[in-house]
Amino acid sequence: MPYGDQGSHQLGGIYAAGARPTPQEAYSWRLYSQAVIIAMGSILFGYDSAFIGTAIARRSFAASFVIHEDHAADISSNITSAFQAGELLGALLCFPRKGALQISVVVFLVGAALMVCATHQLSFIYVGRSLTGIACGAITATVPSYIAELSIVPIRGILTGFFEIAYQVGTLVGLWVNYGIDQHMDPDSATSWRLPMAVQLISAGILFVEAFFLDESPLWLMRNDQQEQATQVLERLRKLPRSHPYVAEELDMIRIRLSEEANFAKSVRPGVPSLCLWFVGAYVKAGRPADNIKAGKAPSPSTAAVGKAATAMIMVYSVFWSFGLNGIPWIVSAEIFHGALRTLTGTWAASIQWYGRKH
Repeated sequence: MPYGDQGSHQLGGIYAAGARPTPQEAYSWRLYSQAVIIAMGSILFGYDSAFIGTAIARRSFAASFVIHEDHAADISSNITSAFQAGELLGALLCFPRKGALQISVVVFLVGAALMVCATHQLSFIYVGRSLTGIACGAITATVPSYIAELSIVPIRGILTGFFEIAYQVGTLVGLWVNYGIDQHMDPDSATSWRLPMAVQLISAGILFVEAFFLDESPLWLMRNDQQEQATQVLERLRKLPRSHPYVAEELDMIRIRLSEEANFAKSVRPGVPSLCLWFVGAYVKAGRPADNIKAGKAPSPSTAAVGKAATAMIMVYSVFWSFGLNGIPWIVSAEIFHGALRTLTGTWAASIQWYGRKH
């Protein structure tokens, strides 16, 4: 009887009749740890999305780069657009999974360093922001598929979900870093905008070192005629010898998927986050609460009540967005397609995401 036809087996307390049984050894700490390391790329993406708006809105940033109030909105838009254009470009770049992650981190480090080193040159900020955008775009196109290709089927959705968890961690860190700076640092000091930009280097540096210990995707290795290396990777990840039926069957499944990919090639030859940012920006520009507070004016009771209600609705919306549309599309695009198509679908999903944010 073939190994994959041994009847029912238990998956986390649920019996799946006729599904391919998974040996206990395949649930290895090496697999979990590599998924965590790969998902750390999303921390860069989350932090970068969270910290920049507050950092460039500080008086010290305008003073450092001699930005007049009349041009502040345009410059802020240019910095945001540079990042999003870079993300769209990065999402379209395809490399080996491990190589893509390593290259992305190096590009991110260079971009972050340029932003930290900038003194009076806005060009450093624009170029640095574009480079970090390219890196984040490539990361979002790579991480979910990379994790899915290393994972075993029963826990593939869970491990791919690390992408969203890491993204939210990065976002949370970015928001709290800015909050801490607002509470404990001189807002007129250049350090108040330079420090949050420097924090980018910490997680990127850690990921750069850890990436050397990752295994390449077996699917990518097989696609490039490196069967021996793919077999060795599966032996390490599954904690099983190559003679084990589970490993042999997984290699056969990859070959079938690559064949499907070849046949497919022969036969064939949106911006909700931006809306949220716009809403907050419009509220600040229209109401100018900072000017009122600075002048000692108290908002009217009706204005204050509406402001509190709007803030509450944004928070409620964020709760449902966070465990819904914000993360599920990334997981689904990496989970539901055959391994041979994940490069295409992951790239497409990421590029559409960044195109939607840009427009």
